[in-house]
Amino acid sequence: DTAQPFFTSMASFEYGFTVHSLSQVNSATKQSSPKKSAKKASGNKARNAKPSAAESEVSSSPLSSMITISNVGLELYSSSVTRLLDDDHLRGSNATSLHDLQCGTGTTALQAFVSCPHLRRVLGVEQNKNLFHWATQNMMALIKNGYQNNTYLLVENIPSVKMTIAQKLPAQQLDSVSFAVNDAVFAFVPLKDGNIKKRDNYQGVVRAVHADGIHYDVEMGATKTVIKNVHKESIFKPGTERTFEVIRGNLFERSDSFRSDVILLPYAISNDSLRSLLLTGCKRSP
Repeated sequence: DTAQPFFTSMASFEYGFTVHSLSQVNSATKQSSPKKSAKKASGNKARNAKPSAAESEVSSSPLSSMITISNVGLELYSSSVTRLLDDDHLRGSNATSLHDLQCGTGTTALQAFVSCPHLRRVLGVEQNKNLFHWATQNMMALIKNGYQNNTYLLVENIPSVKMTIAQKLPAQQLDSVSFAVNDAVFAFVPLKDGNIKKRDNYQGVVRAVHADGIHYDVEMGATKTVIKNVHKESIFKPGTERTFEVIRGNLFERSDSFRSDVILLPYAISNDSLRSLLLTGCKRSP
């Protein structure tokens, strides 16, 4: 088998489709409400006369060429995401999971998901409703356009709460994959437009193999419902599935926020706060 590259080179990474970045969304929001923006700017003139300590620290460091800072957060350039995940920094090649906590429009998590085939699970958490909306729009753009030779499907959609997509099995691998009755699998059933699906754990058991060798009947473990005619492009042996999930919520209220190989945290979190979170965990499960 040909080894799959860890990720696209720093200079050549391109999504291949339009994504909504944090800075673009912020700019569009300002332009759409000039009166509100003018009032806010006037009221904060004295306070905004000089940059914040965090902005001053970043602008005077090498990071200034790698990020964009706006009043809604910090955003990495795509070349910086590639560098961040290389073996000299976060060693993403050894990771199977990545959590982007306060992910904005999800561009960093999205780039990691499409360019790092080793990552089985990528999770973004964003509290801001508007930014969460644009993150889901970026996910839908990935489903519509795909990335290189990979395609994706929508498997969970709860408006303003959560969206999950999964990578399909590449077409060139379909002939080499098969399942038998009673095999434990992960099965992702694609949603039709407008449908809403609440999450189950996607784990199931094969109950029937169709004569074409392509479709299977799978009993889902959480609901005991048998899903018929599931295409094998969306069925995986446990440990080979890949999902990208974005959730709207407070990262401090999730018990699983810090259960990941790679964690991207908001730059405003102090060391003391981080230490407390790691020691005590978060408040509730997803």
